[in-house]
Amino acid sequence: MTTQAMPTRNVAMSWPFLINAAFAAVTGVAAVAAPGAIGQLTAIPGWLLVPLGVGLLLFAADLLYLVATGRMSRGWSALISLMDFAWVGGTLLVLGVFAHALTAAGALVLGLTGLVVMGFALTQSYLWLVRARG
Repeated sequence: MTTQAMPTRNVAMSWPFLINAAFAAVTGVAAVAAPGAIGQLTAIPGWLLVPLGVGLLLFAADLLYLVATGRMSRGWSALISLMDFAWVGGTLLVLGVFAHALTAAGALVLGLTGLVVMGFALTQSYLWLVRARG
């Protein structure tokens, strides 16, 4: 079995995707492994947390695959950044519509998660869509 080396520029600009993958994986494992405990803390139904966790684990696997195989490109970066921006938009929607149903800890967790994901989206966008041009 041979391994293909990634282009240097991809390695240098792939770190936010790796951190994003790690964050998504940890969050996904927590949601799948402990939906009851997280549900009690946040008032988010456990039945919603499990598929959300599975989706996060698939997202993390996709990010790792793209980085590990050297297939990360401006197009993939744009799509991943758009998905992260959509996550932030969904977080704002949930906070706006369902804030009354969440616990204070739930609103805090959602808000902080949205901020972290916004950081990923902005960093990824900058590195691949702006910096990569030059």
